[in-house]
Amino acid sequence: MPSANGGWSFAFDPDASPITAPAVWRPELYAATLPLDAAPSNYDVVPPVDVSGAGPFRADHADEDDRHVIVDDPDGAHRLWLRAPNGAPLAIILPLDAEFELRHGAALRFYRRLRGAASGPPPPRLAVTMFQRLRLSLLLNIFDRLGEGLSKREIARDLIYPGLDTGSAAEWKSSAARRRTQRLCDEAKAMVAAGYRRLLGGR
Repeated sequence: MPSANGGWSFAFDPDASPITAPAVWRPELYAATLPLDAAPSNYDVVPPVDVSGAGPFRADHADEDDRHVIVDDPDGAHRLWLRAPNGAPLAIILPLDAEFELRHGAALRFYRRLRGAASGPPPPRLAVTMFQRLRLSLLLNIFDRLGEGLSKREIARDLIYPGLDTGSAAEWKSSAARRRTQRLCDEAKAMVAAGYRRLLGGR
Protein backbone atom coordinates (compact mmCIF):
# COMPACT_ATOMS: atom_id res chain seq x y z
CA MET A 1 0.00 0.00 0.00
CA PRO A 2 1.29 3.51 -0.75
CA SER A 3 2.24 5.82 2.09
CA ALA A 4 1.58 9.54 2.35
CA ASN A 5 5.26 10.35 1.74
CA GLY A 6 5.41 8.68 -1.66
CA GLY A 7 7.01 5.36 -0.80
CA TRP A 8 5.43 1.98 -0.24
CA SER A 9 4.67 0.54 3.19
CA PHE A 10 7.00 -2.42 2.84
CA ALA A 11 9.37 -2.90 5.75
CA PHE A 12 12.89 -1.80 4.86
CA ASP A 13 15.81 -2.10 7.21
CA PRO A 14 17.01 1.51 7.77
CA ASP A 15 20.55 0.20 8.24
CA ALA A 16 20.58 -1.69 4.93
CA SER A 17 22.34 -0.26 1.92
CA PRO A 18 19.99 1.33 -0.64
CA ILE A 19 22.06 -0.45 -3.29
CA THR A 20 21.19 -3.92 -2.02
CA ALA A 21 17.79 -3.04 -0.49
CA PRO A 22 16.36 -0.20 -2.59
CA ALA A 23 13.04 1.44 -1.83
CA VAL A 24 10.11 1.18 -4.24
CA TRP A 25 8.56 4.42 -5.49
CA ARG A 26 5.07 5.17 -6.75
CA PRO A 27 5.01 5.85 -10.52
CA GLU A 28 3.15 9.14 -10.20
CA LEU A 29 6.04 10.46 -8.08
CA TYR A 30 8.98 8.87 -9.91
CA ALA A 31 8.83 8.92 -13.69
CA ALA A 32 11.26 6.01 -14.04
CA THR A 33 8.79 3.62 -12.36
CA LEU A 34 6.93 1.99 -15.26
CA PRO A 35 3.38 0.65 -14.77
CA LEU A 36 2.90 -2.52 -16.86
CA ASP A 37 -0.67 -3.72 -17.37
CA ALA A 38 -2.40 -6.24 -19.62
CA ALA A 39 -2.27 -5.22 -23.28
CA PRO A 40 -5.69 -4.51 -24.87
CA SER A 41 -7.23 -7.72 -26.19
CA ASN A 42 -7.47 -6.45 -29.78
CA TYR A 43 -3.65 -6.30 -29.94
CA ASP A 44 -3.42 -9.99 -30.73
CA VAL A 45 0.20 -9.81 -31.91
CA VAL A 46 1.59 -8.61 -28.56
CA PRO A 47 3.84 -11.44 -27.34
CA PRO A 48 3.91 -12.57 -23.72
CA VAL A 49 6.50 -10.76 -21.63
CA ASP A 50 8.61 -12.42 -18.95
CA VAL A 51 10.29 -9.55 -17.12
CA SER A 52 12.66 -11.96 -15.35
CA GLY A 53 14.42 -12.29 -18.70
CA ALA A 54 15.47 -8.64 -18.47
CA GLY A 55 18.05 -9.41 -15.82
CA PRO A 56 18.47 -10.21 -12.13
CA PHE A 57 16.06 -8.62 -9.68
CA ARG A 58 17.48 -6.23 -7.11
CA ALA A 59 14.10 -6.06 -5.37
CA ASP A 60 10.84 -7.99 -5.75
CA HIS A 61 7.78 -7.15 -3.65
CA ALA A 62 4.28 -8.51 -4.17
CA ASP A 63 0.93 -7.80 -2.56
CA GLU A 64 -2.58 -9.06 -3.24
CA ASP A 65 -3.08 -7.25 -6.54
CA ASP A 66 0.28 -6.38 -8.06
CA ARG A 67 4.03 -6.72 -7.93
CA HIS A 68 6.87 -4.20 -7.72
CA VAL A 69 10.20 -5.18 -9.24
CA ILE A 70 13.58 -3.49 -9.65
CA VAL A 71 15.63 -5.09 -12.42
CA ASP A 72 19.37 -4.69 -12.12
CA ASP A 73 21.21 -3.22 -15.10
CA PRO A 74 24.81 -1.93 -15.41
CA ASP A 75 23.43 1.17 -17.17
CA GLY A 76 20.86 1.89 -14.44
CA ALA A 77 18.11 -0.14 -12.78
CA HIS A 78 14.59 -0.56 -14.23
CA ARG A 79 11.66 -0.04 -11.85
CA LEU A 80 8.46 -1.87 -12.78
CA TRP A 81 4.95 -1.94 -11.35
CA LEU A 82 3.38 -5.15 -12.67
CA ARG A 83 -0.40 -4.91 -12.66
CA ALA A 84 -0.89 -8.08 -14.72
CA PRO A 85 0.60 -11.56 -14.38
CA ASN A 86 4.20 -11.90 -15.47
CA GLY A 87 4.32 -13.79 -18.76
CA ALA A 88 1.12 -12.21 -20.09
CA PRO A 89 0.98 -9.81 -23.07
CA LEU A 90 1.84 -6.48 -21.43
CA ALA A 91 1.64 -2.79 -22.24
CA ILE A 92 3.54 0.08 -20.63
CA ILE A 93 1.27 2.86 -19.37
CA LEU A 94 2.61 6.34 -20.20
CA PRO A 95 0.38 9.06 -18.72
CA LEU A 96 0.28 12.26 -20.78
CA ASP A 97 1.53 14.45 -17.94
CA ALA A 98 4.41 16.87 -17.44
CA GLU A 99 6.83 13.96 -17.00
CA PHE A 100 5.88 12.17 -20.24
CA GLU A 101 9.33 12.57 -21.83
CA LEU A 102 11.03 11.11 -18.76
CA ARG A 103 8.58 8.19 -18.69
CA HIS A 104 9.08 7.68 -22.43
CA GLY A 105 12.86 7.56 -21.95
CA ALA A 106 12.52 5.01 -19.14
CA ALA A 107 10.16 2.92 -21.30
CA LEU A 108 12.61 2.90 -24.24
CA ARG A 109 15.41 1.78 -21.93
CA PHE A 110 13.35 -1.13 -20.66
CA TYR A 111 12.18 -2.08 -24.16
CA ARG A 112 15.80 -2.21 -25.39
CA ARG A 113 16.72 -4.33 -22.38
CA LEU A 114 13.91 -6.81 -23.11
CA ARG A 115 15.22 -7.18 -26.67
CA GLY A 116 18.67 -8.07 -25.37
CA ALA A 117 20.30 -4.76 -26.30
CA ALA A 118 22.11 -2.31 -24.05
CA SER A 119 19.46 -0.14 -22.45
CA GLY A 120 21.63 2.98 -22.26
CA PRO A 121 21.79 5.49 -19.40
CA PRO A 122 18.70 6.90 -17.66
CA PRO A 123 17.33 10.25 -18.85
CA PRO A 124 19.81 12.95 -17.77
CA ARG A 125 17.28 14.65 -15.48
CA LEU A 126 16.99 11.46 -13.43
CA ALA A 127 20.75 10.95 -13.03
CA VAL A 128 22.28 12.13 -9.75
CA THR A 129 25.57 13.95 -10.28
CA MET A 130 28.60 13.48 -8.01
CA PHE A 131 28.10 17.04 -6.70
CA GLN A 132 24.50 16.19 -5.78
CA ARG A 133 25.59 12.97 -4.07
CA LEU A 134 28.13 14.83 -1.95
CA ARG A 135 25.64 17.55 -1.01
CA LEU A 136 22.92 15.04 -0.15
CA SER A 137 25.37 13.08 2.01
CA LEU A 138 26.25 16.29 3.81
CA LEU A 139 22.58 17.15 4.39
CA LEU A 140 21.83 13.68 5.76
CA ASN A 141 24.84 13.85 8.07
CA ILE A 142 23.68 17.26 9.29
CA PHE A 143 20.17 15.91 9.93
CA ASP A 144 21.59 12.97 11.90
CA ARG A 145 23.75 15.27 14.03
CA LEU A 146 20.78 17.53 14.75
CA GLY A 147 18.89 14.44 15.92
CA GLU A 148 21.80 13.57 18.21
CA GLY A 149 21.47 16.97 19.86
CA LEU A 150 24.59 18.66 18.49
CA SER A 151 24.56 22.43 18.30
CA LYS A 152 24.84 24.24 14.98
CA ARG A 153 28.26 25.46 16.07
CA GLU A 154 29.41 21.89 16.61
CA ILE A 155 27.93 20.83 13.26
CA ALA A 156 29.80 23.65 11.51
CA ARG A 157 33.08 22.67 13.15
CA ASP A 158 32.67 18.90 12.59
CA LEU A 159 30.99 18.67 9.18
CA ILE A 160 30.73 21.89 7.19
CA TYR A 161 34.04 23.55 8.07
CA PRO A 162 36.16 20.73 9.56
CA GLY A 163 38.59 22.10 12.09
CA LEU A 164 37.14 25.62 11.97
CA ASP A 165 37.97 27.89 14.89
CA THR A 166 34.57 29.47 15.48
CA GLY A 167 36.03 32.09 17.84
CA SER A 168 34.02 33.62 20.62
CA ALA A 169 30.27 33.31 20.95
CA ALA A 170 29.88 36.86 19.66
CA GLU A 171 32.14 36.18 16.65
CA TRP A 172 30.24 33.00 15.82
CA LYS A 173 26.86 34.71 16.12
CA SER A 174 27.78 37.34 13.51
CA SER A 175 29.75 35.08 11.16
CA ALA A 176 28.96 34.02 7.60
CA ALA A 177 29.75 30.43 8.66
CA ARG A 178 26.87 30.51 11.15
CA ARG A 179 24.46 31.85 8.54
CA ARG A 180 25.45 29.14 6.03
CA THR A 181 25.20 26.46 8.71
CA GLN A 182 21.68 27.64 9.55
CA ARG A 183 20.67 27.49 5.88
CA LEU A 184 22.07 23.96 5.52
CA CYS A 185 20.32 22.80 8.70
CA ASP A 186 17.01 24.18 7.40
CA GLU A 187 17.60 22.53 4.02
CA ALA A 188 18.45 19.18 5.66
CA LYS A 189 15.20 19.17 7.65
CA ALA A 190 13.15 20.17 4.60
CA MET A 191 14.82 17.50 2.46
CA VAL A 192 14.04 14.72 4.92
CA ALA A 193 10.47 15.93 5.48
CA ALA A 194 9.42 15.91 1.82
CA GLY A 195 12.05 17.69 -0.29
CA TYR A 196 13.44 14.42 -1.63
CA ARG A 197 10.40 14.31 -3.93
CA ARG A 198 12.10 16.97 -6.04
CA LEU A 199 14.88 14.47 -6.73
CA LEU A 200 12.36 11.87 -7.84
CA GLY A 201 11.03 14.39 -10.35
CA GLY A 202 14.49 15.18 -11.67
CA ARG A 203 14.58 18.65 -10.12
